[in-house]
Amino acid sequence: MRARKLAVASLCAAVALGATAMDPSAHAAPDRSATAEHVSTRGSTVHLTSKTVVVSRKVARQQLTSVSKDGGTYKFRSAVGPLGKLRAGKVLLITGLAARDVTKVTKKRGHLTVVTTPAQLTDVVKDGTLSLAHSIDFSKGLVAGGAAVPPERSALRRSLPERFGLQPLEHRAALTVKGKVKGYAWKAVFTPSKTGVGVEVTITRSSDVELSVTIKGTLDDLKTGGSIAVDGGELSKASMVAKNIQGSFSLKYAAKPLNQFGLGDAGGIKVELPAEILVPFTVGPVPFFVGVRVAFFASAGFSNFDQELSGEWTMKYDGAGGITTSSDGATSPAGALDGLAKIILGAANAVNQGPLSFVFGAQMPQLQLGMGIKGFNVAGNVTLVGTTQISTTGPGCDTRKMRILGTTGASASFFGLSADLGTQNLFDKTIQAAWPTGCGTPPRSGR
Repeated sequence: MRARKLAVASLCAAVALGATAMDPSAHAAPDRSATAEHVSTRGSTVHLTSKTVVVSRKVARQQLTSVSKDGGTYKFRSAVGPLGKLRAGKVLLITGLAARDVTKVTKKRGHLTVVTTPAQLTDVVKDGTLSLAHSIDFSKGLVAGGAAVPPERSALRRSLPERFGLQPLEHRAALTVKGKVKGYAWKAVFTPSKTGVGVEVTITRSSDVELSVTIKGTLDDLKTGGSIAVDGGELSKASMVAKNIQGSFSLKYAAKPLNQFGLGDAGGIKVELPAEILVPFTVGPVPFFVGVRVAFFASAGFSNFDQELSGEWTMKYDGAGGITTSSDGATSPAGALDGLAKIILGAANAVNQGPLSFVFGAQMPQLQLGMGIKGFNVAGNVTLVGTTQISTTGPGCDTRKMRILGTTGASASFFGLSADLGTQNLFDKTIQAAWPTGCGTPPRSGR
């Protein structure tokens, strides 16, 4: 029975896991079906399962015309070469791009349509150790989702990543994606480099509650490591560690009610922005990615139209984080996050009369390790959650509470385990402040 996928997102959100390729210069697989094929990589040999059909990037570039938005349906011009071996029960492995279980294959007028679901690692690899050690070059990333995805063009004119609904970041100083979700207008600007990535997100809302939020964050010099061992088609052990998680995260906010619908509790809305940077890499022919995501969470409660609040805070972080897991599903944290106590709370402006409550949380660049780059199958993550609660306990008293929580987790569905893999805490710190200093403390019920 396929394991339930681990829910790794909380009501706020997150920064990061890394795990990357052993050898970014590994050769692509040949243009033929891989039946019990041995693929050599630096320091190890990966033995693919007999049901795996390897399709090279060259064949995919020549034959692939489109991929559905959910990554489930692939359309090819013909069933030439290894494509002719695809049928239900096989695994489609497009070198460096996709690993999918095939559920249905149809042919019409020579064209081939392949319906798939995300593959588990053990569907692809029968035996071997996939070594993970690499520096992330975000300038080689691709962007999925949002207005940055180009409109449909002729398949002959589109690059292979564009056929997957992705846009290369290469040669760009920055890339902007934007849209509207659940009444919130948002814009995210990604600025990649060889050693890191900067993200600036602006979120606005102009009805019920006028909300303006700016989130800025960086990840610098991310280096990751670990390995995944498969023996006889089953997970033996895995270790995925982000050796460098360092950077900063700042949040600036302002909110006020515009009408009676903006009064009271807004209900705790969480929005995951449909934009993500994907940095692909391979171990032999097996495609992996590190993904960067952005999300936010907000809940505001006001009692009067003349109430409003604003403020800002910054945190700096560094250290390492990751997870180890074994064949029985036992997990444990690896590494430690440091520097999170280096938190700067800016002075806030709040109303002079209560009651008022406001909770805001946001994720900074969240890095996930997964297999393939479409229809994401996530293996593991490290998450930094940042939430802030503001309330007024009396005239002229603004109280604030801020919590930073670091967790790590893994997904059973990626490894093919029957047990759910739990999350582990890496860091948990709560700080409180009041403006003016010492006027009160936030209620205990806040996040």
